[in-house]
Amino acid sequence: MGFITDTMSENDKRNYIRQSSDNLFVEAGAGAGKTTFISKRIINQMKKGVSPSEFVFITFTNEATVELYTKIEKNIIREMKKTESLEDLSVLTTALEKLPEMNIMTIYRFCYGLLVLAKKARGIKESDFVGSEGMNRGNRVITERTRKLLTENEEFLENIRKKYKHIYADEFQDTDEEQAAVMLLIAGEGTDVKKDNAELAKLLSGQKSEYRIRDNAVFFVGDGRQSIYRDEGAKIEIFENVRKYMSENPNSAIVSLEENYRSEDEILGWINRHFEQYFDNYVDMKGDWKINDPQSFHGIWKVKEKNENDAAETIGLIKKLLDDEKIYIEEKNSDTTRRLIYSDFLVLLMREENIGKYLEEAEKLGIPAITTGKISIETNENAVRIMTLKKAKGLAGNIVIIADRSLSRKEYFDRIGEEENCSEWERFEYVAATRARHALLFMPEETENTMFSAKDYQINALPVLSI
Repeated sequence: MGFITDTMSENDKRNYIRQSSDNLFVEAGAGAGKTTFISKRIINQMKKGVSPSEFVFITFTNEATVELYTKIEKNIIREMKKTESLEDLSVLTTALEKLPEMNIMTIYRFCYGLLVLAKKARGIKESDFVGSEGMNRGNRVITERTRKLLTENEEFLENIRKKYKHIYADEFQDTDEEQAAVMLLIAGEGTDVKKDNAELAKLLSGQKSEYRIRDNAVFFVGDGRQSIYRDEGAKIEIFENVRKYMSENPNSAIVSLEENYRSEDEILGWINRHFEQYFDNYVDMKGDWKINDPQSFHGIWKVKEKNENDAAETIGLIKKLLDDEKIYIEEKNSDTTRRLIYSDFLVLLMREENIGKYLEEAEKLGIPAITTGKISIETNENAVRIMTLKKAKGLAGNIVIIADRSLSRKEYFDRIGEEENCSEWERFEYVAATRARHALLFMPEETENTMFSAKDYQINALPVLSI
């Protein structure tokens, strides 16, 4: 039976993640500080002699690639400054020099590299998948062809296993079968590839499997509550089946993290109360900060009912909040307060075709607005971010506005071709709510049965924001 760390304290779990040589499956909810504990684990393995070139880290987007590389680099430098061991300092110095050799990339870029190496990339151009989207139905031929390559060429697979000894994957809940198969094939230790592939198919379908992964070969991290790419091929069942397999594997461990370093207590309490009724075995997230100044802008609000032009009303609300001298936020873990700025706002839409309307309204009022996510953080660009929920996944905003509530549950499931009893809708709502740090605002509904319209959310009972 794999080791499940439920009896550990949160601090012990994080220390275990950093120091352990087990294969790990980490369930990390929104705001869990994934990039930090991942980078610390990688640095610890480098201290033990692992070369950066032996890592493959599969990220969900190209933006996440930049973020992880930067975080690892900063943490190495931080470790170098505080270490008193000349031996550790030498290892860290070498790791920093060789850091560019680390393979941090999306699954498509990684698979494309394998196909090029094996001279099997005919008909595929790298320019076809350079976008930032983590899932793309059209790119699935790349992973399908890569799995076929690995299962038909034993010598090539063995060489790849020797080259890439540690397989990390972020956002594992949004993985499809072919992507998971590629990673697990490289992490395997069997010598009969046909048998391995058959056992792997059993594993991924949830059946009892004899598939074996090497010691200290995989590190998967994700949150089943945030799986929202079913329409593009991702299957929450893959996440669940790999978790089940690793929980039964003696060289693996399951770690569930509960702390949320993002949302203030009022938001977190509301999220826990409402989502525990929608997800089986829901574990409450525990916050690490509470607003000290009750007059600062925070918590959950509904916007006064008007519902004439959601784009104009949403952007108009942002301008009013920015212009109101009485509105301010309290910095986390500090008595410092400040007025709002443009980049505090993250506006979430369900319909991509409506983004232009919100950008037009922002331009009318002279408010800088962008539709990208992490770029605004990396460049400190002071602009309101307006984007679809899918593109906002992995991001956070001090003030999150749930706007464009014009898509009904039925229309959404008609679009993705799924039955309405699929829990994808609730996962969408969970992702939306967990983006907020200081305040979560709901614009009025534009249609029935739209996001957060269930009576259980008690939106009508929220305080009204009318300025």
